[in-house]
Amino acid sequence: MNTRNHFELFRYLMEQRCLTQDEVVFVPDIREWCREQDIPESDPARPVKLVSGDGGGCRMLVREDLPDEIIERSGSGR
Repeated sequence: MNTRNHFELFRYLMEQRCLTQDEVVFVPDIREWCREQDIPESDPARPVKLVSGDGGGCRMLVREDLPDEIIERSGSGR
């Protein structure tokens, strides 16, 4: 599933957390993005992550493509 196709859902989530569109970042791999930013992340399959910035703001990282097994796992309540 390509998460960009569900932007309206993420827009709703952004409003709930008082985030602007610029604070939602679609990335191919959250763990790799975190590594490049020197932020710890051990889960290679993490679909979403909130990270705080130095200035007190935060970003919502969203993995661009979610494999079916991640979607199925989240739908089963695990």
